[in-house]
Amino acid sequence: MKRVPPIAAKLVIGFHVVTYYFLVWGTEQWFGFDLGINFIHIYGILFILETAIMLVFAKVRPMQHIKPIRIDLGRVKPWRHAISTSILLVAAMVFVYFIFSPIGLAYADGIVSSWFWPATIILFAVTSGLIWASYRYWLPKYEAYLSNLGTTEELEEKAIGE
Repeated sequence: MKRVPPIAAKLVIGFHVVTYYFLVWGTEQWFGFDLGINFIHIYGILFILETAIMLVFAKVRPMQHIKPIRIDLGRVKPWRHAISTSILLVAAMVFVYFIFSPIGLAYADGIVSSWFWPATIILFAVTSGLIWASYRYWLPKYEAYLSNLGTTEELEEKAIGE
């Protein structure tokens, strides 16, 4: 993917806009028939097609000069709240699923199902427990792991004399 030229991405963006319109709404408006494909499936199909287009561009007309961006940050201290924030984001995604699922707002017989509040309370309890465990047990392991990254490379460079 390093050799994909910028023109390929620009072409794929235009291709995506036009093709997505035609596959979701255009076939019915212009040709009078509906494909019957869910928009999520169309996204998946377009992702595969657009990736293939960009890979063909990389083979046929590769970018000649690659200019990698290198930033020397030195020793980076890990963010203390990275694991807990990840847990919270996943829990928020699950909660959004709860809201828009048949136990939430899509419940046919009322505002929400009788399972909505118990599921929400269980999600809150599990999330709280995982966040507590992340600070208590996983954070020290995560910091130790990150502090050991690159030490073998530094030792090899010193041994070689670079």
